[in-house]
Order: sequence, then C-alpha cells, then structure tokens
Amino acid sequence: MESSFKEFMLKTFKNLDMYPYLEDLFSNIDNFIDDFNSFKSPFLNITMPPRHLKSETVTIRLPAYINEKFSDLNIGVFCNNQDLANRFNNNFKEICPKKKIKNNIQYFGFNTGLGCRDFDLIIFDDLIRYLNEKDSERYKEILHEQIPYIVRRLNTPYNKPAGLINCHTRWSCDDQTGILMDNYKDKNWKVLKYPFFNLLTDRFKVENVLNHIKSDEIFKALYLQEPIKK
Repeated sequence: MESSFKEFMLKTFKNLDMYPYLEDLFSNIDNFIDDFNSFKSPFLNITMPPRHLKSETVTIRLPAYINEKFSDLNIGVFCNNQDLANRFNNNFKEICPKKKIKNNIQYFGFNTGLGCRDFDLIIFDDLIRYLNEKDSERYKEILHEQIPYIVRRLNTPYNKPAGLINCHTRWSCDDQTGILMDNYKDKNWKVLKYPFFNLLTDRFKVENVLNHIKSDEIFKALYLQEPIKK
C-alpha cells in the first residue's frame, strides 16, 4: 500500500505532471487523512479553477485511497447530478480493485434521496457547475436545504473518524462554499485557494480560457476564486 496520497496518484494517474499546486494539494490531503484518523473531525475546503484535477483527485481517487486504508468507513460523494455521480462512480471502480469495492462508498446527485444513510466522510464536488444554476433562486434554495441536511448525516467522532471535504470552483458568495462557510464557522476548517494564475500549465492555455469567459466578474470567480458578491 502506498504511504502517501501523492504515491497513490502517481500510481493510478498515468503521466501526471506534478505541478507545485498539486504537490501542495496532495500534502494537505495527507494532513487531512492524519487528522481524520486522529478523530479531529477535519473540514477541508478546496477551491480552484475548472479542469485542474479537482474531481480526478478528490472525487475519484481519494475515496479509493481511503478505502484501502479504512475499508469499513461509509463515504458519501455528492455531485451536481446523478448522471455525473454515476460516471465518477464508474471511474472510481476502475481504480479500486474489485475485491475491495464495498457498498460503503456511494456516489449521489446532491438532490437525491439518502434514505437512512449516515457517513463517516462526506465529499462535495462542484454542486454548482453552470451559469444558470448560479443565477437560479430556486437552485440556491435547494442548496440551502440540501447541504445542511447532508452534513447532519455526518457521524459524530466518538466511535469513528468523521470529516468533510468540499471541492469547488467559486461562483458567488452564496454558492456551496459560501453556504458551508456561513453555516459551519465552528468547524475545524482548512481552506485551500488555488487561483488560475498560480496554475498555468502547458495543457491549459490562457487564450483558451479567455475565450470561454463571459465577463470580468465570472473570470475572477472561476479562475481567481474571488466570488461574485451578492
């Protein structure tokens, strides 16, 4: 078994370029796991631009890595919709050996029923993905209802480790990151913010990014992680 998350990433992600922000991210994930294993109930918030391996790292590979270390934990991974959750689940299964896959790791569209499930680890991945969702009052109402409902299903730390990871590209002050930060100020948060200009790589050319930006505000939110104010 790999002794660090970085080793696991290098093993399972072919030709991974270890840029400085990934070195920092993987190191902080190892710290999160150490705190998790020490019953410190860590909360980790990660914001970075699109297409910089948030989902590949946190949503797909991290559950597989944790499953190798703590095979009896219940992990709930919540995504924007069920189709995306199913795709991430299939990617997870490709990485995790079949003999080690159990029903304790489950992927959900965030607005789907949970039944009576409780979780030792909750992962949120980009619950807001599209501009129309950012501007939809009804969608925001659903977020404000569902996020606390899901977080309440996090086990207490007395009999098992418990923790939460939120990975997100910022949109506005009342997006999923804003909701979590406003509602759970008392938690043991570690906040990681990776702006686009610190992440320039050969794969993501500046001109390609600029062609998809509709306004300065959206650019600052998505790529500098400076959310649009209410």
